Amino acid sequence: MNKYFNPFQTQELRFPSEYRESVEKFTQTRGTGATSPPSRSPFPRMVDIWWLAVCVGANRGKREQVPRDKMHKFIEGSILSSDPWRVEQLCLLAIGFTGNAEVLRNPADLIQLANDLAAGGMPIVLEWLQSGRSDPIWNLSDRIAEGGRTPRPPAEGTP
Repeated sequence: MNKYFNPFQTQELRFPSEYRESVEKFTQTRGTGATSPPSRSPFPRMVDIWWLAVCVGANRGKREQVPRDKMHKFIEGSILSSDPWRVEQLCLLAIGFTGNAEVLRNPADLIQLANDLAAGGMPIVLEWLQSGRSDPIWNLSDRIAEGGRTPRPPAEGTP
């Protein structure tokens, strides 16, 4: 694929509004210009946590259709040009998820699928960030290393 190919330029990237505060908390750059250290805010940009949520939603088969008025538009698809591999992966993900290459004909449908997958994956990602006894980056790393499973509590008498 051409590195300048991005059929999603004007499409809206969204996630459920109910997660907005948490998503902002876990991204390094806030709309206010304040920054947070990576240990507490492991995602440089909102598109990065959205991307992980899309991947987790796809992996878990969790596509949640949320009414548009309950979704937060955080940026347009032009941001995907900064990481052109994401454009290609979204196309492949859509084909794999739907089983139909015809889905590529309509970029709005692909982004809708991605937004639905992000809606399904976002609560899981946020739970990973918050579960554990460490900073969010280590909690997230632990969950990913464990294949997304919630860790077992230590056995009685184990320090």
